[in-house]
Amino acid sequence: MGPHHLTVIRHESIVKGFEGLPLHDATLKSVHYNWDDSTVSLTFSVYTLELKSTISYQLIFEGCSDLHIPHLSEWGESSSVNTHLMDNELYKIEMQSSDVIALKSKGFSFVPIAL
Repeated sequence: MGPHHLTVIRHESIVKGFEGLPLHDATLKSVHYNWDDSTVSLTFSVYTLELKSTISYQLIFEGCSDLHIPHLSEWGESSSVNTHLMDNELYKIEMQSSDVIALKSKGFSFVPIAL
């Protein structure tokens, strides 16, 4: 199956939509903040059962007004996601290192990256 069979997920501040993303054990590759348009892009490698392979996805937050990216690794170094949720208007991604990426945003898109 090619990338056209992958699902693009887009929601505007819908908790269930964000918490339903397949991020557990996904590997965070990069974080990019575009100051001009207040957009945050996180690139992940996500294993999909459907394709039985790893696919690169971008999680794009539009209208980001607050962003925190600690990298203290209190549980040890890891680039993998433990949990993710929305809490009091904050999107939170807890890494398996114990660090929590937190941001306020108007909405998000979860898009496969074409190879």
